Amino acid sequence: SNEVKNSKQSEVKKDKKMTKKEQLAYLKEHEQEIIDYVKLHNNQIESVQFDWSSVKVEQSGNGTPQGGDYNLSLRGKFNHLQNSKLIVDFYLAHKNDIPNIKSMGMLNKPYIHK
Repeated sequence: SNEVKNSKQSEVKKDKKMTKKEQLAYLKEHEQEIIDYVKLHNNQIESVQFDWSSVKVEQSGNGTPQGGDYNLSLRGKFNHLQNSKLIVDFYLAHKNDIPNIKSMGMLNKPYIHK
């Protein structure tokens, strides 16, 4: 029946929202460690301003048919520069996983738009 289908769909939507909330909560909880990591790899960076609304989970394009893993990215700016950009990446085995600072990296170097 249609009703069953609809309630299933809204459950999935709710799940996604919950997952995103949990992922975000983890990142905010570990904000200082993430900032320390960024600073450690870039000695010109004195402060980091994250854009929490930028959190995005995408499939990693690793060329295998099953698509493999996921990448959670968090964007931000540094040193309060409007034209600066940095992205911190977290490896996820499944898109609903909670990120872990042990699997944190930066696929792109922080930069300033000229």
